[in-house]
Amino acid sequence: MPNIAPAPTQLSDLDLIATVARLAARESEATADFIAALAEFDARQLYLGDGCASLFVYCTGRLHLSASAAYHRVTAARAVRRVPPILDRLREGALTLTAVGLLAPHLTDANHRLVLDQARHQGKRTIEEIVA
Repeated sequence: MPNIAPAPTQLSDLDLIATVARLAARESEATADFIAALAEFDARQLYLGDGCASLFVYCTGRLHLSASAAYHRVTAARAVRRVPPILDRLREGALTLTAVGLLAPHLTDANHRLVLDQARHQGKRTIEEIVA
């Protein structure tokens, strides 16, 4: 039997606050899981077997992601393959896909730990300052 949650309009303020926090954490976890799977999907080039010339084409054509959503996810998947600690930061909600996209071209073996720590829970403008 499916677990049917009450409608948000029927929750008390405290229950709604807890629900929003719980769902945000689950969204971060789901995003990280998707990025990890997409990274492996890309490594194996499984999109080719589905008639797609690239992972981006697969994401937009087969998964029906918007071009922007596909770009951010493909960028993150490729960054995670190169710098695996990014995945943990995504999972805990400490980095957004936008932040990963901005940081990825600047991450090296020598600097990635420091840069990822500086970027933790920062907004886009701060991330832009970090990479500048």
